[in-house]
Amino acid sequence: MPNQDTQKGPFTYSPVINEDDDSSRDATKNVYKQERGGSPRLWTPFFLRRPVMLSFLLLFVAILCSLVALYTYTQREHRSLGIETDGSRYYYLWTYGPTAVFMLLTAGWTQVEYRASQSMPWVLMLRGPTPASESIFLDYLSNWNVVSLYKSLRRGHYLVALCVTGSLLLNGLTVFSTGLFELDTVRVTQVADLTVTHKFDGAQFDPVVNDGKAYTACLGYTKNVIDPPIGLHDPYVYPPFRSAKHTAADNDTMIANAEYEAELEIFTPTIQCQEATTTIAPSHARFDPQDNSEVYEADGCRVAPTGIPLALMRGDKFGMDADVAGCQGQTLSNDGKHPPEVDWNVDWRLWVSIAQTMSQHSNNYSTDGWETHEVRGVMCKMHYNMSRAPVRIWREPGQSAILSSINASDLTAIEPIANVSDGKLLYAAHQSIGAAIDYSSDTGSEYVFAAGDSLEKLWNSSAALAAAVEKSYSCIARQLAKDSLLVQEPHSVQGTERTTDQRLFVRELSFSLMVALLGLLIIVVCLLLVFFIPVAVCPRDTGCIGGLATVFAQSPDFMSKFRGSALMTTTQMAGSPLGQAQYTSSVTNTGSYTIMSDNSSPNAGLAETTPHWWRPLSTSWSIWIPLVAAPLTVIIALEVVYHISTSSRGITLVEGKSSYIHYIWVYIPALIMFAIRCLFQTVEFGARVFQPYLLLRRGAAAADKTILENQLRKVAIYGVFDSLRKRQWALAAATIALLLAAITPIVVSGLYMVQASAPTSPRNLTRIDRWNLGDPNPGSAAGSKYYDELQPVDAKIPGMIMYLNLSYPQWTYKDLAFPQVRLADADGAQEQGYIEARLPALRGRLDCAEVKSPNCSYQDDYAPYILTCDDVECSGSVFTSVGRTNAVEYFSAGSVGSSNYDPGKNCPDNRLLFGKWFPGETPMQKLVVSCDARIEEVDVDVRLQVPSFTLDPDFEPRVIEGSAKEDIRTNRSSFPGFDSMKEFLFTPETYPDGQFPETNNQLIDVDVLMRAAIYGVDGVPAEELLNADKLISRVNEVWGIIMAQLYNSGGRQPFDQPFNHSWSVLPLDDAVPTYSAVFYDGRKYLVQSEVSTRILDGLLATMVVCGVVSIALLQTKEVLPKNPCSIGAVASLLHGSRLLGPDVIPKGAEWCSDYELKRRGIFQGQKFTMGWWTDRKIGGYNPVSYTSNEGDLHPSGGMGSASGDDISVSDIDRDDSRVNERTGIPLEVQSSLVPSDEEGNSKAHEIRYRH
Repeated sequence: MPNQDTQKGPFTYSPVINEDDDSSRDATKNVYKQERGGSPRLWTPFFLRRPVMLSFLLLFVAILCSLVALYTYTQREHRSLGIETDGSRYYYLWTYGPTAVFMLLTAGWTQVEYRASQSMPWVLMLRGPTPASESIFLDYLSNWNVVSLYKSLRRGHYLVALCVTGSLLLNGLTVFSTGLFELDTVRVTQVADLTVTHKFDGAQFDPVVNDGKAYTACLGYTKNVIDPPIGLHDPYVYPPFRSAKHTAADNDTMIANAEYEAELEIFTPTIQCQEATTTIAPSHARFDPQDNSEVYEADGCRVAPTGIPLALMRGDKFGMDADVAGCQGQTLSNDGKHPPEVDWNVDWRLWVSIAQTMSQHSNNYSTDGWETHEVRGVMCKMHYNMSRAPVRIWREPGQSAILSSINASDLTAIEPIANVSDGKLLYAAHQSIGAAIDYSSDTGSEYVFAAGDSLEKLWNSSAALAAAVEKSYSCIARQLAKDSLLVQEPHSVQGTERTTDQRLFVRELSFSLMVALLGLLIIVVCLLLVFFIPVAVCPRDTGCIGGLATVFAQSPDFMSKFRGSALMTTTQMAGSPLGQAQYTSSVTNTGSYTIMSDNSSPNAGLAETTPHWWRPLSTSWSIWIPLVAAPLTVIIALEVVYHISTSSRGITLVEGKSSYIHYIWVYIPALIMFAIRCLFQTVEFGARVFQPYLLLRRGAAAADKTILENQLRKVAIYGVFDSLRKRQWALAAATIALLLAAITPIVVSGLYMVQASAPTSPRNLTRIDRWNLGDPNPGSAAGSKYYDELQPVDAKIPGMIMYLNLSYPQWTYKDLAFPQVRLADADGAQEQGYIEARLPALRGRLDCAEVKSPNCSYQDDYAPYILTCDDVECSGSVFTSVGRTNAVEYFSAGSVGSSNYDPGKNCPDNRLLFGKWFPGETPMQKLVVSCDARIEEVDVDVRLQVPSFTLDPDFEPRVIEGSAKEDIRTNRSSFPGFDSMKEFLFTPETYPDGQFPETNNQLIDVDVLMRAAIYGVDGVPAEELLNADKLISRVNEVWGIIMAQLYNSGGRQPFDQPFNHSWSVLPLDDAVPTYSAVFYDGRKYLVQSEVSTRILDGLLATMVVCGVVSIALLQTKEVLPKNPCSIGAVASLLHGSRLLGPDVIPKGAEWCSDYELKRRGIFQGQKFTMGWWTDRKIGGYNPVSYTSNEGDLHPSGGMGSASGDDISVSDIDRDDSRVNERTGIPLEVQSSLVPSDEEGNSKAHEIRYRH
């Protein structure tokens, strides 16, 4: 720093940098430090201190490292993992968060830019003589920072250039941070704890006990009525398993788009069949007149069943028969024993025969030469393997079936299951078909139910016959293994979880741009630290009028140059001798900080001028029209786009388009908000600069609100509270508007998102069938009702749902049966996605009540003992046999009410008896419940997959409360009775002779309805059902499931078919109903966030209101003749004011902070005014005048336009003996301080207001 000389002699000055807060420093010690050989310390702005700048550097480096770490972390495993964010739960955190961080940093750096711009002229003057354009008239504060950057680079003012560059880089980072993160759907693979719910165990396996469930289930799979459950994967059986985090039951489906893999035991049954030769041999049967027998031979095995082959006696054209016999002809040895005795060491085989039937040609098979008819057959051998291999399961979206995958090459053989042999498995599979007696056909086709070929084709091809048998029996064997060999025993294993998850990723383009900008920003900070920081060039903060006044008070020569410049503009002053001089600053040998000019000649005063009143840019039409129009336009655009987003297929389809298209809706809204923020920043800057001068112009203002006020150094949030506290409403409104404008880039970062399955279009669904439940009249013929003559597989669907944990068939869910619908427009049927609609559904209900005092009697004359509960009045009874064993036994029975009853007696449709027999002296416990069945139609919200129209398993149908209607005609004959439930449910497990296994003797006398209530899906223990309320509730659940399947299977009729209007039909008219729906195509669309939209609407509307209020309240007319943001401008306003006198500003005050000035009482207790003075002696129209003579104050005018040459800031001291006229100040609160010349004489000036 160059040496500076004062008028009193040479003084070499080497300033000591002060990086500490000097608010409590003793100013007097600072002033006289040089007397003790020291030097005063110059003031360093807080934000231009080395620790602060180092903090910025560390923050920027930390953010850069964090960005690189985040990007690297999200790119690992080929960008397949990302950051787990719990889906969109924290959407606004990771969208708003980065932008909020950079907004805070930008707010802090704004102070760095402000202090650098404020300090630049002082830096240059301290270096040495500096032209006026780069010193006292240098103004970087009131320019746009882009303009300031250009000018500073052109002039070589690199401190300002670097700081402005930092601001621009931070603004760029704020914009790019709005698109930093994105949610993407990826497949995530990780090790997971899995729960295996079952294990293979053959300890309780009894192959001769069967109830036909396995055969029934396979029949359902083959007919595509139901989907195989988890655990079955042709040709394998594996234990069901699930994620340990989920506790769903076995019949519940798993979450979509998730895969689980575990190494498990796998059961693989195989049955191999080969052609058997057939011959005729003597049968040696006592009752065989022909004494002949069909002999089957294959693979060294031979069997010769007695009697005429059943295949010849079944069906009209072709018949089949099958039986299990040993390789050497052994048969099961029952001999009337219970349970039957079977030698499982025998090599048991399945023998299947097929023949052209004799039924059309013979009435007497035994005498019509049956042996002349050809019989063909196959012999089959069952085998199973146990192995271990990885099993992978998953479910596709919109489908209920759980899919699985097992690679045959991964199978590793292990020991077979104890107590389970090949023969046992074969016999159990065959027994399942035999136990399902209701399915026995006339042709014997149940043995090849899985074949898609006719019996004629099987007759013509032994290979086709063998394949059909293998397919059918292997399915039953798998189902048997799942039902009987997998026992419940939950245990944990470690496996693999693959989930389709939404993970957080760093966008590559945003990352690259932000890294580049952060790198530049770090370079900027490093350059500032190396070459410019700290900045210590002033004795104190010169950002306020008082701060500059303390410096000007020590520079009388400098201030004398501004005589007559008060009403000049900055441009006019720059063209005057003021602009031709060079200026420098230094510390004198007396410790004073002074500004000096290289022109030492006295100033005779500048020429008079007409004032051109300066007003902030924000008051111009070019600012305040866009200030109002831009936010309102954005609000309108937001609402229009939001309406498009919610009422159609989003805003636009983005699936399949370039990933760079995302940046359009990420960056453009942020740039628009940035531009709007710049408008409001202009308003706020004008209000901040103008506020203290406006108060001075009004007059009699305190120092802390005027000459010691530095609004530019206040951050926005503090400025709001400070201006509200001081009731500076215009400034408060402008600051609030800017604060809200700073929030808009944060909010806009979450304005748009990409969503799948946005509501894409309204659609109509057309109903294609009606409900026709048949003739409700009691005397109608059999087969006229919906539950009569169902196909065997359809009749047993309720039983499969209750016992086999199978999914609900299409158009049904629990107790609901839905009408079949299609899209009204044919083109829509080809689309993919789902539809949400409200459809009517039928629901079967029971209105039940406990019979409090049933008329029951017990007959124990002979076993089994009979318990009968009569309803004499209604001619009905319910009875059951009770075994009366020495163990606890449950019993139940259902009965249907008599059709011949008096309607006036209100007799029930059904009765149910359920109870418990206690051995010994304990009395019997029983419940009798009477029930009336009814059908109601309810409205249900559903989601249907398109084009399959299956119910979406991820969306449970929701019944609308209060929507139930009973519009379909029914009576008691419209429903099956409790005593006919065996047609729809499975009968108990029995031995071939019909006897029950000993392990089930507690429920020997429980009918099929109550067995389903106890053992079916969501079963309730028998003991709990002894409570009447629980019994009624549970029976209602089972009844609802049964009835929904019966409606679905037998109660539909196409709309184009005629119907009987007296039957139970719904709807009863020919008009085809249509239903409104909303279609979702499942693709990804750009949608606008409602939350962000509403926040932005509120912010922008409030900003407009605040901006208008600020402009309206900020009185800028005829207040300032020039922009006060330069040193010279403030000096011209202060020239001639007694504010600069030593009685107001003592020597050394320039080294005092605002706090120290207040502590010393400087400026305290005084009021300050900015106004015009003239001398009465001059004459003319002088609204306000003064003379050098003492006299009274005579106010004669108000604020208005003026012509003249002097405007000054004056302090009002109650102790002053001179009184002068002034404008706008009440008489009783002030006395005037007049400007004076160098000799202390008053000099009069004329100022005229223009009207």
